[in-house]
Amino acid sequence: MSEHFGENERQEALKEIVRDLHEGSDIAKVRKRFAALIRDVSPEEIARMEQALITEGVPVEHVQKMCDVHVAVFEESLKRGAAPKALTGHPVKTFQEENKETRKVLRRLRRSIGGGDFGDRLTEMRELEKHYVRKENLLFPLLEKAGFTGPSKVMWGKQDEIRGHLKAVDAAYRAGDTGTLAKRVRTFSR
Repeated sequence: MSEHFGENERQEALKEIVRDLHEGSDIAKVRKRFAALIRDVSPEEIARMEQALITEGVPVEHVQKMCDVHVAVFEESLKRGAAPKALTGHPVKTFQEENKETRKVLRRLRRSIGGGDFGDRLTEMRELEKHYVRKENLLFPLLEKAGFTGPSKVMWGKQDEIRGHLKAVDAAYRAGDTGTLAKRVRTFSR
């Protein structure tokens, strides 16, 4: 589908998808349309589309709802092709490596529910805050200075969602509510 569209047409189609989502359309159908639309689109074009939507007044929260889909689509396309090379020591490479480590810690957290080391795994997850603060202080200002505010607003919102999930896991752990804790960890780790 996307190979038949230029960037402007894709942006218009994306706006329609976001509007449909906002109006209560079935999210599974909307996600399928979105995935088809961006299948052959570069991350830079997605960022430009997000920026254009936000500049035109689409609420950041509506753009955020599609993040999981475009991340999944890009992961799929990266598996098919060669991953872009990032320079060792470059901040983006460091953020990527930290994301990989976070996924490992999250898997250990899930496996440790009900075990004696859950508190240690939760402490490891709390370290994620440092990662987010660095992104917010290093990467986001550079994007915003270049007039590219949309992607940083979307990422900031997603990070706030994750922070909320982590707080809910922490609260359930402190309350000793293992049933709620297991649910919260599953939600957090999606």
